[in-house]
Amino acid sequence: MSENHDPAVLSQIEVETRRSRERIAAALAGVIVLIAVVVLLVSVFAAMQAQEDGQAFTNLKDILGFLNPLLGVILGYYFNKVSSENRAENAEKSARIAAANAEQAEAERLSMWQEAQQTRQQAQQLRAYMTQLMQAADAALKQSSPEAVSFSPVTDTNAEIAMRELWRAVENARQFAPTPEGNS
Repeated sequence: MSENHDPAVLSQIEVETRRSRERIAAALAGVIVLIAVVVLLVSVFAAMQAQEDGQAFTNLKDILGFLNPLLGVILGYYFNKVSSENRAENAEKSARIAAANAEQAEAERLSMWQEAQQTRQQAQQLRAYMTQLMQAADAALKQSSPEAVSFSPVTDTNAEIAMRELWRAVENARQFAPTPEGNS
């Protein structure tokens, strides 16, 4: 005989079992209340038949004194059980939802942490490329100084303009990348 461990099937079986228990408890409570009502009606009818006999009313009082606590216990147990089970089911649902939310939050946290690690690695790599570029630019610019590059709007060549732009770019980049000498 193979066992079925599918959570959906097990959940459905649990629901059906719980419903069956509730139906049986409701039927028992109904039968007990019905018996109590019948006993009460028979007692009242018997007491009315023997109106002049004081003993009949005493018997009726004794029967009611016995039935009231019994009915109270039975009905109290049944209704308390039903409301307690509903609260337990709601608590279980809330716990499952909270667990699912916690798992989702953990997965998102892990994803964000991995993304942050990738971003850090990219930033380190970009910083290394920037340092490499700065070293190459410094080596190229050592051939000339910014003062040596003249500024004449009429006679500037493309090479002189490019050289001035390179000097400016290197000066701006020094703010974010260490210089070849190790200064930042």
